[in-house]
This record gives sequence, C-alpha cells and structure tokens, in this order.
Amino acid sequence: MTAGADPRAMAWGEQTSMLGRLAAAAQAEDPAACICRELASLTGIDRAILLGTDAGGRLMALGVSDPTDPVVAVNRPLAEPLEAHLRPRIDGGPWVGPWDLAPGSSTPRTGGAESSSMAVVPLRIGPRAIGALVLEAPGEQVRRLAEHLPAFEAAASVIASVMAAELGARRDRALMDREIAALLTSGAFRPVFQPIVALDTGQAVGHEALTRFDDGVRPDRRFADAAAVGRGVELELACLDAAIEASQGLPAGPWLSLNASPAVIQASSRLRRVLARSPHRIVLEVSAHAAVDDRRALRRAVASLGHGVRVAIDDASAGAANVRHIAGLRPDFVKVDMGVVHAIERDPVRQAVVAGLAYVTRRHGGTLIAEGIERVEEQEALRDLGVALGQGFLYARPGPAATVALLAGQPDAAGFMALS
Repeated sequence: MTAGADPRAMAWGEQTSMLGRLAAAAQAEDPAACICRELASLTGIDRAILLGTDAGGRLMALGVSDPTDPVVAVNRPLAEPLEAHLRPRIDGGPWVGPWDLAPGSSTPRTGGAESSSMAVVPLRIGPRAIGALVLEAPGEQVRRLAEHLPAFEAAASVIASVMAAELGARRDRALMDREIAALLTSGAFRPVFQPIVALDTGQAVGHEALTRFDDGVRPDRRFADAAAVGRGVELELACLDAAIEASQGLPAGPWLSLNASPAVIQASSRLRRVLARSPHRIVLEVSAHAAVDDRRALRRAVASLGHGVRVAIDDASAGAANVRHIAGLRPDFVKVDMGVVHAIERDPVRQAVVAGLAYVTRRHGGTLIAEGIERVEEQEALRDLGVALGQGFLYARPGPAATVALLAGQPDAAGFMALS
C-alpha cells in the first residue's frame, strides 16, 4: 500500500504494482532481505520477516526488514517462545491476529497497553509449505490486515514461485545437514581395504582404505553432500579415524593409503592427531579432479604432518590439468584412472596415455599405480609399459581388515592373492 492510499483496502493497481516489485526483489543479490524491505514499505507495516527452517527443522529468519531487529536475527533459529507462537499459525495459515509479544522481545505479552497485530502467510509449492511471511502492523489492526490478506496471499504466491529453487535448496540443505549430523553421531559407516600389489609378484605393498556407508549411498555422493553443508572435513576425519582404527588388524609392512581432500590436508593439526595413531606408513591420496588453489601450500601442509607421510594423485588420466597437478604437487605416486586401464591391451590410445603418465611420474621420482585391473591381459600390457604397481578385482575386492590379514601372502595358482 502506498502512502496516502485508503487504509481499508488495497486497490488492484497497488496490488499489481506490489507483486511486480516483489518479483523484481526476488531476483536481487539478497532476495530475502529485499523482499522484506519491500513489504515493510507498505503503509502501516512495521516489520516483515521471511521464514524458512534450519537443519533441525526449527523456524529461522531468511530475511528481515530491519537488520537491527532486536527480536529476529537472520539465519538464526527463532527464540522458542516466538517459534511456539508462530508455528501453529503457519501450519494452519494464513492467519491474522494479535502479535501477543512484548515490544522488542520474543517473550509472550504479560499485560500492558501497547499492542500490535500480525499476518502469517505460508509460502507453498503445491501442498508443501517451504516458508512463511510474517507481517506486523502497529496497534489493533487485525481487521485491516484481514482485509488485505488476499493481497498478502498473492504476494506469498509470487515469492514462493520465484524463490522456489532457493527456498527448496535451503530446505534440502537443512535436511542434508541433519542427515550428515545423524550419520556422524551413529557412526553408520565402516572401512574396507583393498591391496595395492607388485605386478610381478602379486604381493601387497600397500592397502587402500575405502569407506562404505550402512545405507548404501555411494561414498563420493555422501562426501559431496557433507561438503555442501559444511561438514565435509568433519565426515572425512571421522572416516579416516575409523580406517586407522581398523587398520590395526592389517599385516605389518605394507603402507596404508587414505583418501583425503585438500581441505582435510590443510586442516593439518586435526589430521596430524588422527594420523599419529596409525601403525602403518601413510600415503594420502588426493583426487586429480580436486580443486587445489595453492599447490605449494598443500605441499607445506603435507610436510607439516610429519610421520613420513607421502602423497598420491588419484584418478589420473590424459590432459594438461592432470600434468599440472602432478608437476605442482610432485606426488610420490600417481594412480592411473581405471577408465584408462580398461581393455588397455587392445587400445593404443590408452597405452599412449599410460606411457605419458609413466614418463612424467618418473621424471620427478614418483611411481605409477594402475587402478581397476580386472584381467590378466590388462596386467600384462601395463607391465610392458613399465607400470610396477596395481590394484583391482584381479587381485582382491575391498574387504574387512580381518579378511585381508587372513589371506595376505597366500598366492593362488596364477601367483596372485586369492582374496575375493
């Protein structure tokens, strides 16, 4: 409602203008704040709040018309009395009634002459509420807010439609955060190990630790989800800690390979405490696809870990980016991606890729490891190309430490470990 308009009704032209401005505000850099300021500019509206939910399902303000608001802080859960006041209004909304909270407080009013009124309008996509609008007017203006309720519902419809992706993403992130937190609390994951073998003897020279989640979600998906909600380092460290604990049951001698993101490695003080418990020499595997802003800083972080920690570049294949990664990090090992290894004995292009990686790796004193070896023909082709180490189903499938320890050093008729 613009200044000077009839306080008893919102004209169609005004409503149309308001909806247009709200649609434009939703495209701003901070849409929630812009929407709230736009709504608070309506005559008679003192406060506007755009609500969503946090990771625990609590109501939280995504935007508020006044950033210095003493009651509501952006991106923080609402005070419990205020949430208790609003929750039933949102669930049963739209709703108009007295504010019933003392001015400048989240505590229900206990008496006094001052009063205000509010409208609570859910933001819905179909039957699902993805948020809510809260509009406060000074004094006893419940009737006037009720008269304008259709306009506020239209506003909520516009906001929900143009902000559905952002509000839905916030809600999804909140649910994901809650899921990762529960996973960390329950420890619903377990380490498994796969040997890295010498291609000429089949004897294990190392074991790579991998994580399996009890709910069957792919590890790369789970770690990506955790990183998306800011819990990536926390989940990785928990999995590394579990792997080191389980590795106590592995044979002595072979090293232990642990997958680690650059973020975990650069959290070196925390990682150092985890690695200090390992009875094995450590190799940290960093994916060739991981973004590394400062390779020198990453090398310094590895050096600060002590314990003779070495580095492997994982998932290496053709391409200038891979070569830059190898040249910048100077890893002790380069692991050839299984996509390059597959059917390499009959593909000259794949053979050329491995030969190139072997040359680059040897130039800085590193060793090449081929991943995903499944057939003897692949193994023989890799040996002919000068690859000394490998891993894959030809030698062993990932399994618990106890199984690895039981079958280690028991070669089958072909000269390879009979682990499966």
